[in-house]
Amino acid sequence: MKTSRLLCLLLITLACEEQKEPTFNVPADDIIQFGKIKELGEEAAKLWPGYDFYRTRPAYIILTDGNGNSARGYVLNPPSPPAGSIKLSEEASHGLDLYSNNDLLASAQAYLGSTLAFLPSTMKVDGVTYFLIKDTKSKGALPFYYDFMDQFDNWLPILTVHEMFHVYQFDQWTFPSDTEQDFNNYPINEDIIALELALFDLMKTVPDVQTPEERKVYLSKFVVLLEELFRVDPTTNNLIQRMVPLELFLEGTARYMEHYACLSTIFPTVDQDVTHGWDEYLATISSDQLIKHIFSIRVWYHVGSGVLRLLEQSDVNFVNGIENGETPYSIAATHVGLTAEEKTDILADIQSTPEWAAQVERAKMLAAL
Repeated sequence: MKTSRLLCLLLITLACEEQKEPTFNVPADDIIQFGKIKELGEEAAKLWPGYDFYRTRPAYIILTDGNGNSARGYVLNPPSPPAGSIKLSEEASHGLDLYSNNDLLASAQAYLGSTLAFLPSTMKVDGVTYFLIKDTKSKGALPFYYDFMDQFDNWLPILTVHEMFHVYQFDQWTFPSDTEQDFNNYPINEDIIALELALFDLMKTVPDVQTPEERKVYLSKFVVLLEELFRVDPTTNNLIQRMVPLELFLEGTARYMEHYACLSTIFPTVDQDVTHGWDEYLATISSDQLIKHIFSIRVWYHVGSGVLRLLEQSDVNFVNGIENGETPYSIAATHVGLTAEEKTDILADIQSTPEWAAQVERAKMLAAL
C-alpha cells in the first residue's frame, strides 16, 4: 500500500513538473529597459488620456548587443502568444504583458533591414499586426541626435513612446482638413528661414517661461510669426499653410509626449535642450545636407511641443480638440484671440529687436549653403 501511495505521489509530482511554464533568464539590462517603457507609458497616459498603447498595442521589441546585432526578441501585448513565446515573470516585465520569443527575430529583422529602427504595421503573426522596434546602435546621419536621446540608455523607451503615439494618431484621430505633406516641394529662402529661426529660438526657451503673462506673450508671438510665414509662402498652392499645421499636429504632439513624459521620469534633465541636439547642430552647420529637412519638418517638433506645453500650463484642454482635427496653431490662435492691429504691432516689435537682426543674418548664411 505504501509503495502504491509513493508511486502515485511521484507520478503527480512528475505531471506537475511537466505542466510548469518554461522559464527564461532575462538579462538585467533588458529588465531596466522594460521598467523605463512602463514608467514612460504610465506618465504618457497621464499627459494624454486614452493613450495606453504601452499596455494594449501588440509589439515586437528587439534588444541588441553592444555591436548592434539582433540578440533578443520580446513580444509585448499579444492577443495570443505566438509559438515559441515564454512568459516573463512579474519582476522581469515590471507588470507588462511580455514574452521572450527569439523565433521571430529573423523575420522581424528582415522587415527592418539594416537601417530602420521601427516599423508601425508591417509584420503579421497569426493574423495580428505587430509594431516593430529595435534598440539600434547605429547613429546614422544624426549622431548628435542619437547621443542626446541615448543619454542614460534611454533611446529605446523614448523612441517607443514617440513612435507608438504616431500609431495612436492614425488609429484614433480625425486629421485636419486641407493639409498635406510635400517635403520635396517645401520652399526654402531667406525670408522663410528667418521666420523659422525666430520660431525655433522662441520655443527653445519655453522652460524659462514662468508666468501667465509670459505664456500669452510667447503664444502670441508664435501665432504672429507663423501667420507671417504663411504670408511669405511663394508656392501657388499655399503649401506652408497646408503643411506646417499638419507637422505641428503630428510631430509636435509626439515630441510633447516623449519630452514631458521623460521630464518627470527617466530623463529629468531633458529640458536643458528642448530641441534634442538640433540647436547645437544648427549653430555649427556648414553644408546644405540637412537644411531642407530642418526647415520643412524638424523645426516643428519642439515648436509644436512648446506650444502645447504653454497651452497646458495655461489650463487649456487641447486633447479632445486635437484628436478631432484641430491643430496646436488653431488652438493657440483661438486662445490668444489677437486682433489684426495687435498682430501688426507684435510683428513690428519682433522685427525691431537685435535677435531678429541676427536671425536675418543667419538666414542669409543658411540660404547660401
